[in-house]
Amino acid sequence: MLSLLRKPSEWPVRSQDGRLAIRPLRSYDLDEIAGWLEDPQILRLAFGTEQDDQTVLKLGKIYLSEMDAARGSMLGICDPMERLLGFIRFAFFQGDGGRNARIGILLGKKENWNQGLGTAAVQLTLYFLFERKGVRRIELDTAEFNARAQRCFRKCGFEIIPRDRRQPWMESSDPTPKVWMELTRTRWRQL
Repeated sequence: MLSLLRKPSEWPVRSQDGRLAIRPLRSYDLDEIAGWLEDPQILRLAFGTEQDDQTVLKLGKIYLSEMDAARGSMLGICDPMERLLGFIRFAFFQGDGGRNARIGILLGKKENWNQGLGTAAVQLTLYFLFERKGVRRIELDTAEFNARAQRCFRKCGFEIIPRDRRQPWMESSDPTPKVWMELTRTRWRQL
């Protein structure tokens, strides 16, 4: 009887078509992610850099060591059987009159690339952040060379932040040129 009075679980959040779900990242997910972060191609896309293999592999090890502590701000991207396909990292910050978020996404299984799963995962994350967490604006960055990611984000409604509107912290010491994009809750609802 008491189970009827409990609030239904927030997790997983499933896509309308049932292809994907997002859920909190679990400690055992890190073993699978560790394998993805041994691939320099994945690391270059994830970190938006064109640095050499040795440098990006070092970055991957550092990132992995930080992930366990950061799991509260990460969501696993899963298939219908809840097998891990990738993850989304988010961070909240105040600005533009309310709560905003910055996101990054990684699909770690290459066999799932170019199937629209990244777009579906971003759309699911937008729903979660805008509707469940009350975020007013979401921003992200990607490398200029990552045209596939930029297409994905544009499909989801993101627009490029022009250079004259970028904040000083958006500039990096990495020489790889970045594209910064944003999406407001108002624009997302209109789409």
